[in-house]
Amino acid sequence: MNQRQITPAQQLEESILDVFQQVLGTDAGVTITKNFFDLGSDSMLLAQVYNQLEKLFPSQITLTNMFAYPSIARLARFIAEQEGMILEAYPVPPDYMKNSVQTLQDNRYEFVIEKERLGEIKTLSEQADITPMEWLWSLFAYLLTEIGSRPQLHVFTLIYRMNHISSISLDVQNAGNFNELFAVAKQALRSVDEQPGYHIQDLIRSDMKSRHDAIRPLFCDADYFSGGRSTLEEQFDIICEMQQEKRKLLITMYCQPRLSTALWHTFFRTYDRMLDKVIENLRSAEARG
Repeated sequence: MNQRQITPAQQLEESILDVFQQVLGTDAGVTITKNFFDLGSDSMLLAQVYNQLEKLFPSQITLTNMFAYPSIARLARFIAEQEGMILEAYPVPPDYMKNSVQTLQDNRYEFVIEKERLGEIKTLSEQADITPMEWLWSLFAYLLTEIGSRPQLHVFTLIYRMNHISSISLDVQNAGNFNELFAVAKQALRSVDEQPGYHIQDLIRSDMKSRHDAIRPLFCDADYFSGGRSTLEEQFDIICEMQQEKRKLLITMYCQPRLSTALWHTFFRTYDRMLDKVIENLRSAEARG
């Protein structure tokens, strides 16, 4: 007789389902895919569920996680991710990883995309079938591969859900021009729905250790996180933050003070100048037909 093969993910789902049925009752209609807030779960019942889950998975989930992953299937996948969490870092040349008194300078760089240039970016991003934020993300990721040691990297990305970070992989080796880059980036960015990502607090609890030979970059929209920028600065080596203001976009770029602030300032200025060059390049190509 063939026996059913149960995967670790299915075991997690069944364990969590048992807890919900114990608290809510077997007649509550709980399934692994239903949103448990649609089952009539109030805060007291949810706290009971959480207390039971904490016994099964000590220190692996919080009440915040239950709001972020409101179905058994999604919560189980999150727990599985936590158990094998891999926080990817991107190798860069050693010169970028170490500061010195001689090269020490401000570790922030700010510039503004004014109304006219922002309008150009919106038009070009529509042509690429991505959002302006995704357009800017693509160029930030691409520029990192220009200084790094390989054409594929993971960029931690906070532009879709409040306080929720995705690690998005981009491989630029087959992108021969900017239009091809945006096409590759579009496919990578659309994969965000296929992976649960991480809540900011989960990354903090994971105790991300700094690497001496690699960086963890973050690209974020300031409207999508709460609690202040300092929380992010403690966790990521390089940050590119977008903040929408009236008819303009403020971009703040940051690197850890332990890194070579001189080299990263050059990187930040290059990103600033590159936006104009890409706009000019794409407009010229469009004019040529």
